[in-house]
Amino acid sequence: VPIVDENGNKMENLKVSEGRISFIPKNAGIYYLKAKYADRQIDSSYILTVRDSLAPVTEFEDGSNSSTVVKIKAGDTHEIKNFNITDNVTAKEKLIVKIAVIDSSGAVVAWIEPDCTFDETGLKITSWGKSSYRFTKTGLYKVMILAQDESKNMSRTYYNVQVEEK
Repeated sequence: VPIVDENGNKMENLKVSEGRISFIPKNAGIYYLKAKYADRQIDSSYILTVRDSLAPVTEFEDGSNSSTVVKIKAGDTHEIKNFNITDNVTAKEKLIVKIAVIDSSGAVVAWIEPDCTFDETGLKITSWGKSSYRFTKTGLYKVMILAQDESKNMSRTYYNVQVEEK
């Protein structure tokens, strides 16, 4: 019994047991099942839609995370840490990526468009980074990376910046 994905690729490792067919799809997408019943010569087709329910994964290149605190002085410009984002379905070029600077009350004080580095073809993103923000007031801030894939799954990853008197 063949099961093919929306590109016509045949699925492997199918298990048939007591008239049931099971398989683990490698990706979200649409899968087609065509069954031919030998005793009736009837063709049946089923369409299975596998939805992408996993959010993108963001990692800072230096290993920073939500417990990381970077200390700077008021008036200094902070270089946003370089980061990489992966997703199980959506290509990097199709991810929506924003950087938010959030103060200790939870208010967004700035939205930053991230710069990105492309491969030698100029078509594929290899990493994000090279963005900066000038902190003018003291306090504890979060620098948060928000990433959304084509299925609208969103992730939020951040590190902290402690801004002290000059």
